[in-house]
Amino acid sequence: MTDETTLNPSTDAPKAVEQSVPLTANEQPEVVSTAEANDAMAAELQEFDAFMNGHQYEITQHEVNSIITVRVVAVRSDHVLVDLGDKAEGVISLQEFADAKGGVNVAVDQEIEVEVLGRDEETGLIEVSYKHARAQRAWKDVEAAFTQSVPLQGVVSRVVKSGVIVDVKGVQCFMPASQIADFRVNNLEEWIGKDVEVVIVDFIAGQKRVVVSRRRLVEANKRRALEEILSRLKGSEVVQGTVKSIQNFGAFLDMGGVDAFMPREEISWDRSAAPSSLLEMGQVLDVKVIEMDAEAGRIKVSRKALRPDPWTTVATKYPEGSQIQGEVVTITKFGAFVRLEEGLTGLIHVSDLTWKRDAVRITDVVKEGDSVRAVVLKADFPNRRLSLGLKQLAEDPWLEAERVCPKGSKVKGTVTSLAPFGAFVRVTDEIEGLIHISEMSWDKKIKDPKEVLAVGQEVEAMVLKTDAATRRISLGIKQLIENPINARMREFKVGAIFEAPVARMIPMGAFLTLAADDVVGEIEGFLHVSQMDTERVEKPEHKYKVGDVVRCKITKIEKGKISLSRKALLEDEERESIRQFRSTPGADNSSIKFGELLQKVQLDSSRG
Repeated sequence: MTDETTLNPSTDAPKAVEQSVPLTANEQPEVVSTAEANDAMAAELQEFDAFMNGHQYEITQHEVNSIITVRVVAVRSDHVLVDLGDKAEGVISLQEFADAKGGVNVAVDQEIEVEVLGRDEETGLIEVSYKHARAQRAWKDVEAAFTQSVPLQGVVSRVVKSGVIVDVKGVQCFMPASQIADFRVNNLEEWIGKDVEVVIVDFIAGQKRVVVSRRRLVEANKRRALEEILSRLKGSEVVQGTVKSIQNFGAFLDMGGVDAFMPREEISWDRSAAPSSLLEMGQVLDVKVIEMDAEAGRIKVSRKALRPDPWTTVATKYPEGSQIQGEVVTITKFGAFVRLEEGLTGLIHVSDLTWKRDAVRITDVVKEGDSVRAVVLKADFPNRRLSLGLKQLAEDPWLEAERVCPKGSKVKGTVTSLAPFGAFVRVTDEIEGLIHISEMSWDKKIKDPKEVLAVGQEVEAMVLKTDAATRRISLGIKQLIENPINARMREFKVGAIFEAPVARMIPMGAFLTLAADDVVGEIEGFLHVSQMDTERVEKPEHKYKVGDVVRCKITKIEKGKISLSRKALLEDEERESIRQFRSTPGADNSSIKFGELLQKVQLDSSRG
């Protein structure tokens, strides 16, 4: 406690204060001239003596520490003069009349209680204190209030560790932070200067310690109000409440001193709407009581219960394909929620914001608070979900894609993104095409699109395929030049005979290397197992192995593939041998059998 509450001076017994003998009119003291006065107090005393002149007062004595009632005779800028009787006067600092808020309330002719402190030997003035008297009286009132459990009025004067100081009639009382309210108080400074009603919970007069609580009175008042309301309510009734707190999980309403809780799901039919977007602090609402628990002292109310479910009219008011007007209330990473009306919100998915294929930020298209028009795409009644579209207000650019980008045409665009399998190119503002990694080069095996293209690069490509149904356009850049393999393939003709090594074997036959260079790499021809010999070959490995040189004939070239046949070559050679033999002049063909001739041709061919 401060010195202001220390009331008992260290004296063993009361001490009499000397009193002045009343003066006659001829025995007035010498009056000090104003011009000669250097002390404002002397001028006040002269004025006071003039006021007192001609009056007789009863001689009284005042004991030190006694409480007496006096009359205020003058109020000055820094002090107050009081009449003590017998022409005795007292001077009190004006600061002693300041209340907890700094205001001064004292007036001339007002009767006040003061405590006699003694006489100032230098000035002869009797020293009195309004503050000490008030403190003594306050301590008696505080003690009586504690004994009788009577609430007191006070003013929060300052913040201290773990609480605040409450000035109750001049007595400095401590109120812990936990006893200020029935909720957690985070900012104690906000309470400075507030008038509060408190009850004393701890009082030790000898230690000048008083602990008070506002929370106990608040809780007691709420209990009484709750009991009254519960006795009045029969359940499922409509009542009025004032919004006092809005949280993400719901809101608290004041129902005449009793708090009622309104869960988030009972505020509106709109499950995605934040309570703060529907309620305001201090707003008076009609709500329905949906639950009462007298033992726990809880009341649960609903705003939603008094409003019709908007989903009962969605089919007729917002049919699929119709256009709506709404407000964007929430932006998420997957889209924007639009409120059509109280309790009804639809979602514009990010894929339905714009026809543009490149990634866009939702806030580049719509922002919270925007009023937008949209198209109703689908109403999912079981799940209460309404799908909306913004891009559907404009014509689908893919309807003209096959006309704008026909197969075989050349287009120019900008690379918007790279993927492991290729590069996306913006052909128009709304249409993107894909250059697959396999369509980037004829003669190089591209492992990463970064080897050829970069994001932001302007490229020219050929349209390989446009599919409006699947909304895909296939592009290629290698098609802008002739395939070098095709040029090299023109060197090979059907019927040409080659001797080529076996490069690799497969169950169906063998691949032979016909040519190889740095530009096109290796050009291979395929020798099917059925074309390896005129006689049946069961497995290719029974006939050849990798590295064997085989003499064969090109029988077919189609779509860059070369088919080989040793069997056809053997048959050609067989026919040629027979023809040559028969056409030899002077040959005695009658003496040679055909089987012998055939055996000779096969023996010669097996050697190659």
